[in-house]
Amino acid sequence: MHLTRREFLRTSGMAGFLAAAAGTLIACGGGAAPTSASAGGGATTAGATTASAAAAASTPVAGGKLRIMIPSTVASINPVHEADWNSDEAIFNLFDPMLTFDNNNQTRGLLATSWDASSDAKTFTFHLRQGVKFTDGTPADAGALVKNIHWIMDPANKSPMAAQRFTQLDTATAPDPATFVLKMKVAQIPASFFSGFLLGPYWASPTAFANAAAFNQHPVGSGPFMFQEYVADDHLTLARNDGFWGGKPYLDTLEVRMVPDTATQRDELLAGSVDFAFNVSAADVKAFQGKGIKIIAGSHPGLQMVSLNLDSPLVADLQVRRAMAYAIDKSAIVQKVLYGYAQVSTTLVIPSSPGFDRSIQGYSYDPAKAKQLLAADGWTPGSDGIVTKGGKPLELSMITQNDPTWLLICQIIQQELKQVGIKVNISQTDWATFLTNMRAGKYDIAYWSLGGTSFGSTGYTDNLLSTQYWNVSQITKNPTMAALSKQIDGLVNSAQSEIDTAKRHTLMNQFQQLVVDQLPAIPLWHTENINARQPWVRGLEAPSEYAICRAEKAWIAPH
Repeated sequence: MHLTRREFLRTSGMAGFLAAAAGTLIACGGGAAPTSASAGGGATTAGATTASAAAAASTPVAGGKLRIMIPSTVASINPVHEADWNSDEAIFNLFDPMLTFDNNNQTRGLLATSWDASSDAKTFTFHLRQGVKFTDGTPADAGALVKNIHWIMDPANKSPMAAQRFTQLDTATAPDPATFVLKMKVAQIPASFFSGFLLGPYWASPTAFANAAAFNQHPVGSGPFMFQEYVADDHLTLARNDGFWGGKPYLDTLEVRMVPDTATQRDELLAGSVDFAFNVSAADVKAFQGKGIKIIAGSHPGLQMVSLNLDSPLVADLQVRRAMAYAIDKSAIVQKVLYGYAQVSTTLVIPSSPGFDRSIQGYSYDPAKAKQLLAADGWTPGSDGIVTKGGKPLELSMITQNDPTWLLICQIIQQELKQVGIKVNISQTDWATFLTNMRAGKYDIAYWSLGGTSFGSTGYTDNLLSTQYWNVSQITKNPTMAALSKQIDGLVNSAQSEIDTAKRHTLMNQFQQLVVDQLPAIPLWHTENINARQPWVRGLEAPSEYAICRAEKAWIAPH
């Protein structure tokens, strides 16, 4: 993570570009924290808490509003269509998953009280919390969860979870109301399988989703809060669920604000009009700390990359992919844009993984090597510096979402690729449109970020499958690239089903070598979460490694 090419930044004019832009960045994410029952929140200067207020701070206060700010739109508030962090952050308190994380990043049960696997690692049993009801009165029992699985797997719903979570599902059954059983077609690593349920699926009332149109407008879950109002691209408001199985929450309401403007995000935190935010900009950490805002940083079990549409003829050229990998100065971006809050990636597998293969060398920053590869591949520079072959320029479309950090990273990559003769045209859209374009393969390259819930236990995750869109799973035009995608999925699926640790690492070593040899995506880095919590927030469960928060015990101290 050390800056190794300062001279390139100077000669390319990027040093000034980075320095000017980095100070205004805020990263994508979301978070929450409640507001005072009386004041509704407000800024507090460090050291201003009085002795009486300090004493009162240990006694929970009922009432008030928890204000969450996320810097993007929400793709869906319907959990069958949800498969992204921004939607997670918005609806996490509306529904219950099986399991979640506490503030020590340890697993705790929500709908499930215990869970176990069969000796052949094909049958997985969740023992459910009894007496839980969805907010419409429907029992949240095993039978309801089986109906949820059928809902997810219904092709008419086009649920991302069907492809991402349940490709190897055989059956879902309910032997009794308190026992939910999933049988898989092949063995699964138990720790990895169970960790996949830490952040979803979010179980919904089958009575409510039987009317799809009504459910889309008024989703029904069993979480500590229930639906009140949703204004697309603006806010989601949830009201306290007085019948919540974990006890009546202290807060009256929870509000999720969608604020894509970077300056507004920062100003609202500093003014105290927002209580909690995930993945704030590293550039703003000192300013937040100066206001007494608590910063919580933790390793994120995910990865960032340049996603490559392997159906694109230009991107399908391996030498073009390799040239792009050599042209990007990952270390410089980590230091200048991410302020060092990331680890450079070489193989898409996080270095802290027990199966990370340190012997496999990735692509270092070497623009001269990039130019050599393009020249050997028949590309010649034109008068404008862009290389051409057969009279056609090497020109690529790049998509990104409306997030300043993402856009800046794309602009830097655009400039670095231009230095070696590759022209990039950037298209920026809202989050939902960006996801749609990614999943439809309407791009050549894209800056892409994946979360992951199973890295911590196994070092690997189903996020490495092509169905996660890090390379396009809908490859239809290029048989060679389709075969590569199938080969990758085969290795990952085999590793997920391999109980023997040594054999599993061998399979994933093969995956990592394949990534470097064939570059189905260009690894960039593994970022850290930087979460911000106002000093008056108490009882909020917000694990540092994950962009979620649980507000069932949250309350606002006097301030």
